[in-house]
Amino acid sequence: RKGWDQHKADVMLGLLRQKFQAPDLRELLLATGTQKLVEGNSWHDNQWGSCGCARCKDKGKNLLGRLLMQVRAEIQEA
Repeated sequence: RKGWDQHKADVMLGLLRQKFQAPDLRELLLATGTQKLVEGNSWHDNQWGSCGCARCKDKGKNLLGRLLMQVRAEIQEA
């Protein structure tokens, strides 16, 4: 989709907000407290996560982890 890179984080944020409306998933997310959340992987996804291989060295953007922490903060503030 043209312009997807400018919209994908907003789409994911909306989906995560919906997902964590489920009480059991909400409690799991809240149970992480204030821990930093990282979508760690070994398949070189450094956009949504942070690849821990020797080449990438955990220098990913961790967009999914950051969005999860945002949703957690929103729930905690509500």
